[in-house]
Amino acid sequence: DSSPRVSPAGDLVAYMSNIGNRRGWTLNKVFVVGLDGVGRMQITFGDRQDGLCGWSPGGERVVFRRGHDLFAVKPDGTELSSITQGVGENNMCPSWIE
Repeated sequence: DSSPRVSPAGDLVAYMSNIGNRRGWTLNKVFVVGLDGVGRMQITFGDRQDGLCGWSPGGERVVFRRGHDLFAVKPDGTELSSITQGVGENNMCPSWIE
């Protein structure tokens, strides 16, 4: 497990975890768990690598990289949405502006 990010409310932690391999490669996905370690839940799926970026300011979304694109998902794994699409390989993790 790596890259832990505590939610703005301080009650959840999002992190990356290796769930196995795909064609000999490790496959990282994003998980969320309570700060007390209870309720571990995988929130990203598929056969591509995911890289955790962080939380939206209000904690309603977790942002992650998949390939060259950025996505957001609710901490319960629902409402996946694309933030960027096909804009190149220089997408890094964003900073939120309110």
